[in-house]
Amino acid sequence: MATKLFDSVIVGFDGSEQSADALALGRLLGSVGPSTIVLAYITDHQPPFERQRRIYAQARREKVHDLLEPAFAALDGRADVEPASIDSSSPARGLHDLAYEYCKYGSGVLAIGSTHRSPIGRVVLGSVGEMLVSGCPCPIMVAPKGFAGHVPESFTRIVAGFDGSQESRAALSVADRIARATDADLEIVGVTHHSTLSRGDGEDLAQNREGLQSRLDEALADIGGRGQGSVVDGDPSECLAEAASDAQLLVLGARGYGPHHHVLMGSVSSKLMRIAPCPVLVMPRPAPDE
Repeated sequence: MATKLFDSVIVGFDGSEQSADALALGRLLGSVGPSTIVLAYITDHQPPFERQRRIYAQARREKVHDLLEPAFAALDGRADVEPASIDSSSPARGLHDLAYEYCKYGSGVLAIGSTHRSPIGRVVLGSVGEMLVSGCPCPIMVAPKGFAGHVPESFTRIVAGFDGSQESRAALSVADRIARATDADLEIVGVTHHSTLSRGDGEDLAQNREGLQSRLDEALADIGGRGQGSVVDGDPSECLAEAASDAQLLVLGARGYGPHHHVLMGSVSSKLMRIAPCPVLVMPRPAPDE
């Protein structure tokens, strides 16, 4: 029986090239297990009296149907696909609300595309993505620009960023599940950033490296020793981007503060969203009992 990674893979789709990238990434993740793919389109919020008019309701249904029709066609007639559309004051708010509703009764992940101003093959968040990652209630996955044109058949190499925190351990757990389900190679990368230590203090740097290596070894043991782990020195964002240069997915944990079960971008993940060479999956902050 196929492993179910998420109950729902929610794809933000508006007919743009960026949403086609999101759809391609959602389809790739949805092919791993029996997840339902939710095609989400957000319509402009209308006054209450306008929403009650029959002519408006009919026009809205037709608009959503016509816009999502290419997405349904791209999914090759999958049976586990459903549309979802709500009125909202903004696409980010609407996607946030939809994700919240779907994740109340099961696990879900939200897939979006990069901004149209990003370079080909890179992940760069647009305004909608920036707003979503400020408090998304579920994992958020961002496709690089042009991803729809070169979608891999499966995940063959997955990289997880690790700093020993609870958030990075949660990210490693999900990366391990995806790697096991796809028989992909898993690499866990920890980075010691020497700028946070006293300049020229090699002893502190060595202790920092040894401590991170010890925590990484423990985390590897927790997932059964599957995968390879390494600790490198340098800028965390640049080192992780380099490690993911030939990967199909980079998995990160949200920053260590903010509400539980929400994604809040820290400085490392924010920078990676501008330089990552592959899709990025950011996990929300776990609750204390998880």
